[in-house]
Amino acid sequence: FLRHLADVTECAILLIDYRLAPRFKFPTAVEDCYDAYIWAYEGAKYWKVDPDRVFIAGDGIGGTMASVVSMMIRDRKGPQPAGQILLYPLTDCRLRTQSMVEHKDSPTLNEKMLSYYVKSFEREPKDILSPIFSPLLSQDFTRLPPALIIAAENDPLKDDAVLYKEALIAGDSEAAVFIAQGAFNGFMPFKDAKGREETEG
Repeated sequence: FLRHLADVTECAILLIDYRLAPRFKFPTAVEDCYDAYIWAYEGAKYWKVDPDRVFIAGDGIGGTMASVVSMMIRDRKGPQPAGQILLYPLTDCRLRTQSMVEHKDSPTLNEKMLSYYVKSFEREPKDILSPIFSPLLSQDFTRLPPALIIAAENDPLKDDAVLYKEALIAGDSEAAVFIAQGAFNGFMPFKDAKGREETEG
């Protein structure tokens, strides 16, 4: 899928293989992604990549990581990406949204799975209140890179995308959300999945 995405966007893509839970707990994966971004940005010129056109992106938990790393870059005064592209990110790990209730039994991602993922990642329950665990709970949405957030209509994480866009806009950061109609969480890698063609368009 990433080869296809690189082809249609005419962009170079670097896939980050961050250390995974439950073996590696919070914030290991977050710091891995931050370190990888800094390393990649500083090496962009060696790969003939324009450093002013570097974007940070991810899907699912990868989208969560991308949003969190964008905040960390700002707070640590690192080199800002040109934008962030978040595909169906989990932004509030308390799992309390209306779409979480409406789509709790979604066939590709359900409430039980999400609860397991969150518990596997946290060191202790209070971790979910950290803005680098649940970015929607941040107190500061200013000075963040422009965000394109892609969501699926039939997804427990749909509201996470919408609410995060609203928080960014309220913080005077640019953001837009696109909801793929008829789609389910994780649709993008599947060639014939509902929503993929209109999302790529």
